[in-house]
Amino acid sequence: MKRFSVVVLHYNAPAFLEGALHSLVRATEGMDAEIIVADNASDRFDKDYFSGLFPGVTFLPFPENYGFAKGNNLAVREASGEYVFLINPDVLVPEDLFRRLLPKMEQAEALGLAGIRLMDGRGRFLPESKRRVPGFLSVLDRMGGTGGGRYYDTRLAETEDGETEILVGAFMGFRKEDYEKVGGLDESYFMYGEDIDLSFSFLRAGYRNYYFGSLGALHFKGESTPRNARYRAHFINASVKFYRKYGKPPLTWLAPLGKPLLHLWHLLRKDTPLRQPLPERYVYTGRDEALLNRLRHLYPAVQTCQLAPMNKETLYITDPRESGYAPVLDFMWKFREHPYYYRFTAPSGRFIYGSDAADAKGEIIYLNPS
Repeated sequence: MKRFSVVVLHYNAPAFLEGALHSLVRATEGMDAEIIVADNASDRFDKDYFSGLFPGVTFLPFPENYGFAKGNNLAVREASGEYVFLINPDVLVPEDLFRRLLPKMEQAEALGLAGIRLMDGRGRFLPESKRRVPGFLSVLDRMGGTGGGRYYDTRLAETEDGETEILVGAFMGFRKEDYEKVGGLDESYFMYGEDIDLSFSFLRAGYRNYYFGSLGALHFKGESTPRNARYRAHFINASVKFYRKYGKPPLTWLAPLGKPLLHLWHLLRKDTPLRQPLPERYVYTGRDEALLNRLRHLYPAVQTCQLAPMNKETLYITDPRESGYAPVLDFMWKFREHPYYYRFTAPSGRFIYGSDAADAKGEIIYLNPS
């Protein structure tokens, strides 16, 4: 038995998966761990390519798209770790994450689920990292774009460790035997809501869910959870399903009204257009001269510099192959209020990638050969 297993469920985000695996391999180096990638019948997944890049990783290609719940459940069954972490394919973790997180989990009383502080592609906090058990009004609050004050757990500070209620499926850890005791993820959900259901299942079984805000990771988010009409429909359906499954009157009586009310609410709100970045400086923080020359085809004014704050709107092109992930993620969090944008060099060196908003798809730019 391994001490822990990392399960990554992938669907059509191969560029971001490449970065995620690179960070996970570095974070598990020298530890009693395994990494399992389960692919939900992606159109864009080359097992031979990934096996060549990451020979120590186990790949499980599924014959069809089983969705989030069933796909993860199947992969967890194959995991040999005492602890299991479910991590999205668009997450980057620092090198010391598991060495710091596992002791916290071992010391936590009646541990159910464990989560950490997640930030977006510009270093800004993702409030779904810690949430309350959703009520009807809290979901209206969340979908209405009013800040989600009832939906998110504001009792804990962003960087604080403590108990919470609902954790996010992009990153959650647990003991495998406890996961099996509560029945795992409910496979009647296909996409969205499964993490809420699982978190609540642990609470109902007498476990406690913990948010460790002193530890962080990057979740590009837009790659695995695009914010479009289809997403909103799935979110609404999942919310109504949750009320019907666990609610008490009058909540169960209101559930049939949930879909039309939530749809109407969302139609009435106006989305704020995303601001396009207009960097005044382009900075490459690595030392690879060949890569720098290739970047100049994209950004003729790119300069080389260490990762340091600038007094202008800046696009940083980082190379974690040299620096590692922890220094970059720490910098992003520290300067999250600054007008900075980030692109990461892929482990293969074939492209750079990043995301400027949690509600939009990321950017992948393939580099011309030097």
